[in-house]
Order: sequence, then structure tokens, then C-alpha cells
Amino acid sequence: MPEVLHLPRSFSDFEVGDTVELCGFFHRSQELNGSIGRICGPFMPQCGRFPVQLFHPDLRIDIMVLVENMVCIGGGGSTCITEKRVSPKLPPDCGTCSAPKYIKTLRRKSKCNDIASCAVYRSALHKFSAIVSKFDDTCLGDKPTYHFAQSKDSKFTAHVRLFNFKAKGGTSTSKGFAGEYAAKAFLNGHFVNTPRTAKEVCSLDCEMVEVEGRYNALARVAVVGFDGTVLLDTYCQPHGKATSFRTSLSGIRSEDLVGAPDFRTVRSEVCKLISGKIVVGHGLDSDLAVLNCQHPQHLLRDSAKYPRLLRRCPSGVVCANSLQALASAELNCRIQDGEHCPIQDALAALLLYKKYKKGWDQWAENNFGPEEMLRMLAIFRATGRVY
Repeated sequence: MPEVLHLPRSFSDFEVGDTVELCGFFHRSQELNGSIGRICGPFMPQCGRFPVQLFHPDLRIDIMVLVENMVCIGGGGSTCITEKRVSPKLPPDCGTCSAPKYIKTLRRKSKCNDIASCAVYRSALHKFSAIVSKFDDTCLGDKPTYHFAQSKDSKFTAHVRLFNFKAKGGTSTSKGFAGEYAAKAFLNGHFVNTPRTAKEVCSLDCEMVEVEGRYNALARVAVVGFDGTVLLDTYCQPHGKATSFRTSLSGIRSEDLVGAPDFRTVRSEVCKLISGKIVVGHGLDSDLAVLNCQHPQHLLRDSAKYPRLLRRCPSGVVCANSLQALASAELNCRIQDGEHCPIQDALAALLLYKKYKKGWDQWAENNFGPEEMLRMLAIFRATGRVY
């Protein structure tokens, strides 16, 4: 590992091209700790982060990183990272091998002839989920979840769920083989369910505080119905001891949390309200992460991701607008002048969705619906890629 030169305290201590080591990530992002990357763009004050091109053991990806999560280990011109810019959705080149050869390559690298032990198809499915997931510094995306059932004759059957799609494998006396069969069924597109577009719509927004360990915790959440009715607006006792209430932005004060329900109660209520519905919001990845809640990608309408609402930075990078800027430009109204109100923010995101509803729904279905999933699986089986 290169010698650490210094520990910068300000964004001005970094320059484009510096080689950095990531550190200080917690929970679902802790896998990033120790990763090496190169700053590939200027500091973005609207989100307080640097774009970093990261060399991951499985993927080459671009992420946005806070200053306090980086340590400079080399100046500009360092060759730790390839100079070729790679899309976040592309893995390293693996050739144009056929599907059987691709699986054989995984088997050979595992140095194991037992398919149940080397988990060939499960490894392939895990890699597929990593490529498709939206990578950022707060949430590493969805991962395959396996559920096993054992019959009276001691045979196992496995189901695997990923991106709200579910596949079932054949039976086996080995639990490992059962998991492999389920992963193989998913990779071949043999789903036992077909997620459909929901008709009901709601809007979600969360306010967070900082707790010990320097990570976010839920402090207030609001859910608004399609007609503007407030379905839920409640404070929440955060996990751990709050170290910063961020009152100037969140509007949260210590007295607001006195007697507030615990996280488990609030999370359960929110999950019931949004289950099976289209969820609208701004920065939904962060909101769902702090709620520890997963929602089907094709049912999310995030105004920070819809192409028509994005902007191009001076550096040429396409990035998200703030909700305040979108409300001013698209809705001709002012929000977030001082402390944020989750009801107001949820309503603003909902009005943006109503304005572009038809095109937005079509875009979401094309990107996250069943047809798109089958298309990506077909490309992945043939080349190891999805695009």
C-alpha cells in the first residue's frame, strides 16, 4: 500500500487526478473501505462530493465521495487507476465468450470441481446484481436473497429473489445444489412471478439526523397520497445517540423527539403504506436506505434520476438538480428557503411526477420492467455484461 502523504481537511486540498484511498464508510457501504480510486472531476458543491473513479475487485465504477471519506495517497498523474473512463454499469472486459464458456471460466477460477461448493451460478448471479445495481456511497444496491424449504424426504428446494423478481430451482438433497439450481433458473429468466406496474401512487420524504459513528438515522418521515392527502407525518426515535440534529436543514430539534415512536414501529407503518405502490421522491436511495426498506426499482419515481430533470455540470458530467432548483424552474414555487419540511418536499416531488407522468412511467418500465430484465439477462449470459 502506498505511503499516506497527508489527511486533507478541506476540498481545496484535493485536485483532479489525485489518487485516494476510501475510508470511514459504515454498514452497507463498509465494503468500500480500503479501495483505491482516482479523482476524475472537480468538486461538486451542490452535493459536497468529489467524483472518484474506483477500481473495485469486481467492477470499475464511478462514485461520489465526501471529503472526509478520502485519504490522499498520491498526487496527480498516479497510475494506480486506468485512465479509461468506464460507465458504472460496465464490468471489466471479459471478452465475448459464449454462456457455457463464461460459466466454465468461473468454475476454473474457483479451482473446485464441486458446483455446490464453488457456487458458480450463485457467483454469476451476484455479479449480475452488482452490475445492474445503482452504485453510490450510501447504498450498494440489491443482492440475491435465497429461501430454502425442506420436504419430508430431506430434499431442499430454493427460491431466489432479486429486484422483486423471483425464481425457483429444482430439488436436491444438497442445500448448495438447490441454491445453484435457483440461481441458474433466475439467470435463464425462468421467473415464477412477473412484477406489474402499480396503479396507486404516494410520495415519500425523510429527514435525518447524525448519530454516533457519523451515519444518518431517521428522525422524521412523511408519506403523501396522490391527491395530496398526508397519509403519515411522524417523528422517530433515531438509532443511537444523536450527535447533530442539522436543525438548519432538517428542522429537527431535540424536543421534537421526546415521546416519538421507535424506529421499528415507524418503519413498519411506512412499509405498509408504500407496499405495492409507485413511490415518488427526490433522492429515494437515501430515504429507503435510512428506512432499511427495499422497493421494486420499476415502482420508484426519483426526480434525482429522471433524465429530463437532470442537468449537465460545467465539467460535462450529468448530475441531479436539487429539489429546490427543480421546484423553482418546473413548478414556479419556492421551497427549502430555511428548514426543510418533509411534507412540502414530498408534495413538490409529487407535482413534478404529475407534470411528466406519462413519459416518466414509460421510462421506468423500459429501464426496470420485466422485458428489460430479460433483455439484460440474455446479454449477460452471452457476454458477462448487461449493456
